[in-house]
Amino acid sequence: MIIRLRKFISNKGPLNIRNPLSPHLPSCACSTTASTSRKILITSALPYVNNVPHLGNLIGCVLSADVFARYQRSMGQQVLYICGTDEYGTATEVRAMQEKLSPRELCDKYYALHKKAYDWLEVKFDFFGRTSNPVHTTIVQ
Repeated sequence: MIIRLRKFISNKGPLNIRNPLSPHLPSCACSTTASTSRKILITSALPYVNNVPHLGNLIGCVLSADVFARYQRSMGQQVLYICGTDEYGTATEVRAMQEKLSPRELCDKYYALHKKAYDWLEVKFDFFGRTSNPVHTTIVQ
């Protein structure tokens, strides 16, 4: 499992991070002082939404990144942990045909299941998005 960490903002001044994907998303405001903390972006692998979430999704990517984010926060670091679902690919199209749904309907169905599972497990994402979000599409192009 690869966790990508990046220093994404200068270490000067207090942190009030707005998610770059949308001004309507919640901000991550941290109370630590800039002189004693770093600003860390944590992302994890995006689970495909062509099936119900399983232990591989949890253990293989989401849980380890969540534990790392919690640890960094407990050490006074300023953390933004983002993840989401990957809604593109042949497997999604095939599964949609098997379930007699459009790819969008399939992704809506399984995104809700993934979100519900991670909420139940109390995974603390600052943002949990979707690759089908128009803002995401604009940014990656």
